[in-house]
Amino acid sequence: MAFTTPNSFTEFMDWVRTGGAEPSRSNLYSVFVGMPPILRDNDVYEFRKWFQYVNFAADDVTVPSRNVTTSTVKDFGVQRTYATGQSVSNITISFLVTKDLFMRNVFEHWLNEMAGDQENRVGFYDHYTTNLLIQKWEVGSNIVYRDHKNPKAKSRLNRVTGVWQLFGAYPTNISTMTLNNEATSLMKMDVDFQYERYRFDHVLEAVGWANMPDKYIDLFTQIGKQIGILDEIGIEQDANQGEVNDYGI
Repeated sequence: MAFTTPNSFTEFMDWVRTGGAEPSRSNLYSVFVGMPPILRDNDVYEFRKWFQYVNFAADDVTVPSRNVTTSTVKDFGVQRTYATGQSVSNITISFLVTKDLFMRNVFEHWLNEMAGDQENRVGFYDHYTTNLLIQKWEVGSNIVYRDHKNPKAKSRLNRVTGVWQLFGAYPTNISTMTLNNEATSLMKMDVDFQYERYRFDHVLEAVGWANMPDKYIDLFTQIGKQIGILDEIGIEQDANQGEVNDYGI
């Protein structure tokens, strides 16, 4: 059995260089919130605009925590604890507020349709809940897109390494927004979400990792279909980074 040298900086560098052990970055992520039926049925909001605003304006995201609830028993001797169930934390997403106040308007509409203040009734649960997806991205993918028309044009793609999917999510609070005559600053809006349960999935190593040799993809490679650059019949789509956010899932 091989033992590592305590506090060896050389071994630490070798460990980090394996790719998967490299420290993660907190500023690479994407957020998707499905539009609930109560908003879709009114045919007021455009799907593409909604998903763009949610993803681009999500300035700060808190991923959920998982906690095991316990109880105690003492038959004789030392008291011991045992697991009784699970509980999860609410999450908060801080959105940048745009000049058109689009996000504020949508969430105000969502909460009023869910539990309006003009009458003593609430909406149907299945109509105001949705699924919420948080994807963690990392740089340094070994997948390199190469334009088959211009072999010198190359683009190294980022990749998704983990996914949090929240089921039955809905907003419960929209934060205040402060207006004042002080120095100009960006306005933000915090939205709290509750949900039924969540699942965290580590993306499988289907196409290798940073310490593996580079894999080049183009119009004619099968791997292009796996990561979403090509459709099922091999027609080339846009090779932007946004087209590969689902690969490996």
